[in-house]
Amino acid sequence: MRVDGCDVRILGTIAGFVPDGDRVRRAYEAERPDAVALGVPPEDLEGLDALAADPTTPVPDIDPQSERLFGLLARFGATRVPSPDLEAAHGQARGDGVPIVPLDMDDETHSGLYIRLVGFRHAVRSGRILRKIMEADFSRPEDPYGLAVAWDAYQNQLKPLQALEAAREEHMAKRLREALDGRNRVLALVPAARFEGVLAALEREARGSSDPTPS
Repeated sequence: MRVDGCDVRILGTIAGFVPDGDRVRRAYEAERPDAVALGVPPEDLEGLDALAADPTTPVPDIDPQSERLFGLLARFGATRVPSPDLEAAHGQARGDGVPIVPLDMDDETHSGLYIRLVGFRHAVRSGRILRKIMEADFSRPEDPYGLAVAWDAYQNQLKPLQALEAAREEHMAKRLREALDGRNRVLALVPAARFEGVLAALEREARGSSDPTPS
């Protein structure tokens, strides 16, 4: 899409999904962006920098839920940590001296919002959902991105968690629009489950800026 005079290409990717690494590399070569935006918190960008400097840098173990999601994704392609989509975008951008912009909330902001939105009762129910997701049936999605969206919908079925994810989408759209300022082409990666929400929020941001000022 074109926003504020900038061509922005947005990819919805899945954390750890190996085929997305090639998707990102192809998109980067096609676009030759003058900035790359990643749907991660600033802390994750620091981690990517550390890994690029020293590939032996330890990475956190994945949780049981992510391990099951990786198992479900296996019918569509390989998975691994660190996430190939982020490594591809980070490596190409750093190699070309292209700025990288983290789009997601920092850990402190996210934690504070979670505490405000999710009460004790909902936190307990969320824990039960995370236990049930280990046995839930996800055989219906016919592609990996449909699976990622279905997994996210199951995981975030409580309204406070949906509100939290909507706030993340708004935040990422706002940060992305800021990243477009003064640039010609931007390549953005966002989690596949947040793709539609970020896109809608970005379109709202763009429409809002073009509305005439009330007299």
